[in-house]
Amino acid sequence: MHNKDHPPPQFERPFDPLTTKLTGRFETSKAALSTKELFAALESVQGTSREWIYEQYDQRVGTQTVRDCSWSVGVVKLPSHRGLAIALGGRPHMMRLESRLGGFDAAFEPSLQLAAKGFESIAATDCLNYGNPEEKQIMAEFVHSLAGLNDACKSLKMPIISGNVSFYNQTEGQNITSTPSVGVVGLKDSIHTPSQNFEAVGAPVFLVSQAQVKTQGLWSDLLNQNESGQGENWKPELWISFLNQIRELAQLPEVECTRVVGKFGLGYTLAKMIQPEIGFEASSEQDWKNEILYQVIFVLKKGSDQNAFEAKIINAQIEKIGMTTKGTFKISDITESCDSVINTYRTGWEKHFEELF
Repeated sequence: MHNKDHPPPQFERPFDPLTTKLTGRFETSKAALSTKELFAALESVQGTSREWIYEQYDQRVGTQTVRDCSWSVGVVKLPSHRGLAIALGGRPHMMRLESRLGGFDAAFEPSLQLAAKGFESIAATDCLNYGNPEEKQIMAEFVHSLAGLNDACKSLKMPIISGNVSFYNQTEGQNITSTPSVGVVGLKDSIHTPSQNFEAVGAPVFLVSQAQVKTQGLWSDLLNQNESGQGENWKPELWISFLNQIRELAQLPEVECTRVVGKFGLGYTLAKMIQPEIGFEASSEQDWKNEILYQVIFVLKKGSDQNAFEAKIINAQIEKIGMTTKGTFKISDITESCDSVINTYRTGWEKHFEELF
């Protein structure tokens, strides 16, 4: 038991001030995307399908699984008939941009994933992995990322109920990228969740955003470039308000499909939403390539009142970006069959697997 007269010992290592690679407010220029670039992302180690891994084990123990590993959010049915969901977060490339942002994103992004399916985040567990804390820069990344993690969890009223810290992760004196990883559990009164793939031809597709940070994201890794981004003085409270609004929107009966825009940006995310006979055609130019924090795609059922839906958006941006179509994926400079896009995504792992031997 804690004794206020004899507090536990505290060991404080020296650390550097917060550093950032984010510069200024991001520009509204819209990055195009070519077929070559999209396919490179879809078949890359970072972007290819993991189906061949998770299809090899039982995801439905107890037959209570509602959404399995093919979804960004896993859902099980509780005996009370409520839905219990889990999502995982932790993006090393965000940590390399700014450690406070990386810590915040590790908890916020999975919470946004849950909100996009109508769930309220109720608790988190963390796995904090860092290099040598005797180095001031590593200790700084630890301190500042935990400050960001605390910002997110405190704002969401989400306790961290378990976790661990791992230091001295080095190989031959080279530190790993500091990587706070967070698992978030969410709850809601039903097991119904919007799909994460397009369900019907002719459905309107909207992009809802609270955009404060823009980064090249995983494109930097794929193209072997230094990370860069824009978005100085980002405000967590705006993102928290955005998340709460997304959760309310996701529970509307006219919403058929939702998906958080993540790695490799909007174009890649839309490509993962298509099905063999259901594609997408853009109606306006967008930034198809950069990772923008944060954006969520909403697909409405055919015949829905689109104006009424748009009118519900407060303190965020909303734009109709296109419609679902039959069999073709058409954005930016890309016009490809759905089968070609899907096949590239699902088989990309094969060449990487072969390179292991």
